[in-house]
Amino acid sequence: MAKCLMVQGTMSGVGKSLLVTALCRIFREDGWRVAPFKSQNMALNSAVTPDGLEIGRAQAVQAEAAGHLPDVRMNPILLKPSSETGSQLIVNGKVRGQYRAREYFQMKKSLVPEILAAYQSLAAENDIIVIEGAGSPAEINLRKDDIVNMGLAELLDAPVLLVGDIDPGGVFAQLCGTLWLLPEEERARVKGTIVNKFRGDRALFTEGVSMLEERTGLPCLGVVPFLNVQIDDEDSLSPLFARQMHDHPVDVAVIRLPHISNFTDFLPLTEHPVLGLRFVGDVEKLLRPDFIILPGTKNTIEDLRWLKEKGLASEIVRLAKEGVPVLGICGGYQMLGEVVEDPEGLEFLGGGSEEGLGLLPVRTVLSGEKVLARTEAVALAGPFAGAKMEGYEIHNGRSEVFGEAFARVVSRNGSLDNCINKYSYDGAQCGKVFGTYLHGLFDTGEMVNRLSEWLSKEKGCSDEAKRAAQVLGSGRRMDFREKQYAELARVVRDNIDMDRIYEILGFDRGEAAKTCRNSMVPKSGLGLVHLYTGEGKGKTTAAVGLCLRAVGQGLRVVFVQFLKNGRSGELEPLRRLGVRVLSGGAGTFVSKMSKEEREETRRRMDELLREALDTPADILVLDEACAAARLGMVDEELLKQAVERRSSGTEIVLTGRDPLPWMREAAAYVTVMEAEKHPYADGVRARRGIEY
Repeated sequence: MAKCLMVQGTMSGVGKSLLVTALCRIFREDGWRVAPFKSQNMALNSAVTPDGLEIGRAQAVQAEAAGHLPDVRMNPILLKPSSETGSQLIVNGKVRGQYRAREYFQMKKSLVPEILAAYQSLAAENDIIVIEGAGSPAEINLRKDDIVNMGLAELLDAPVLLVGDIDPGGVFAQLCGTLWLLPEEERARVKGTIVNKFRGDRALFTEGVSMLEERTGLPCLGVVPFLNVQIDDEDSLSPLFARQMHDHPVDVAVIRLPHISNFTDFLPLTEHPVLGLRFVGDVEKLLRPDFIILPGTKNTIEDLRWLKEKGLASEIVRLAKEGVPVLGICGGYQMLGEVVEDPEGLEFLGGGSEEGLGLLPVRTVLSGEKVLARTEAVALAGPFAGAKMEGYEIHNGRSEVFGEAFARVVSRNGSLDNCINKYSYDGAQCGKVFGTYLHGLFDTGEMVNRLSEWLSKEKGCSDEAKRAAQVLGSGRRMDFREKQYAELARVVRDNIDMDRIYEILGFDRGEAAKTCRNSMVPKSGLGLVHLYTGEGKGKTTAAVGLCLRAVGQGLRVVFVQFLKNGRSGELEPLRRLGVRVLSGGAGTFVSKMSKEEREETRRRMDELLREALDTPADILVLDEACAAARLGMVDEELLKQAVERRSSGTEIVLTGRDPLPWMREAAAYVTVMEAEKHPYADGVRARRGIEY
């Protein structure tokens, strides 16, 4: 069974989730199979697992940092608040019902067997489990029925790190007061403290660390600086909501609904130099933005009524009729329609029906059957036509659309609903009000690019802004997140005592390379090199098969393809699996290229290789690297640098005929494909889906 470590906080918002994310990535970098775990999460930001189950967004992020696909075992209980006194209860990824707070507190201890089953199953497959608490362990009135802080630590016999937030002040009172309120046996579980969100000169807090250790009797394991990383936030304490002004060319206003959910949809927009994202909760602050977004919500009808009471509903309708574009996502999409009905009373304080904003020809009926799906779609109309989207659906409503659909679903369940208004209110062609159930639609970057280009043109931005809109925002969101995880791990590693943390877990740091079941780094400290060569068919096919296996185990894969034209059938499926694909396309055979074409192709191939070297990876496939090097179409020294990345634990795969001698020498695996028979000898040309 895995060793475990629990991170608890003095209160909500101290940064527990981010520190768990950092530890997951650090342990992974050190060669361990590590997974996050939070027995009970209360949050409106959630995620869908590959098998169509729902967990907290924070655990999905932590899983990604740990190199895993999100797994419902990482968060067996999820509470999604529907009102001030009630929540939807989700157990093992499925809705179990709506509960008022008192009802839930009376029954939650009955969920302990399911919590333990999830944990034990996860622990059997990993070396380390990093457990996240919730709120504070010093909420002494709730201790008797606790299943997420010290109650869980006792059940799992978990050592605890206690985190305090220095940013608002009072960190000594937070940490000392929390420990003072704990009974002796619970204080004994706390093995150290961490001061989080420190700003300024760390040296000025040296005396503070000594005083803290003296008063708590515990080591201070680190003082972590205020982290400026873009990683999905968990709940309403997100600093994202503080964005109420902007200094960018295009003004994007997101309506701050009372029960806003999955607001991480908009994080990619905050990274774009043209788009200025701000959150608006009052009609006076809405002004006249260039784009309005109605986000998802856990309580559509109540938030729709709130929109009307605040005067925001009528103002959004007025602006839309004047040509301001509006996008509704999930619950926001439902609000843009003609009516939302809740015949089963699914929403607390909701029920009945409510007239929508009437900007889309849509009628929504809320039903007990919840749609949970990971989805891919292609926009068919409007300014986004042709843009590929991928994300997930989490909704109870079924929307009947009487207008023109703007997205086509290519997911296996085909459940996605979308709508674009076909006409403006004077009967002319319009198409500026959009609705979709797809969360994460901006994560691919393609939609961000299309949106920024369109809005820049609509506003008449400068040529410089238009160029930025066209060039930036087109990268995959996964690449950006990987860089954020790497930076998060670097900063946290530099500011906490990892040797002491390993001791708390029960082994010293040096054991990692010797005992980890999943380490890809052999005793030499190097990764391994695979070489697939020979005259026979199957070299690239074998490399793609290895990619599939690696992704299935949660490894980060980068696939670089040299010399081919970029239309090989394997590339798009690899992208859908989360593989970073870099393929420039040669266009024609090298022997048929002019001198200028050869120089341009080599320049592109070198760019691909440099980009690969800048991308974190567990597996790096260099397809047709042998031919590219032999023909002088890639910088050989740069290629050697890529192969030398095995020193950091990256597994390298080289494919192609006639490898250079140093490639064979570097390889631990050499597989030669022999062509005993091939239909090409009988005049059969390359066939789509078979050879390419």
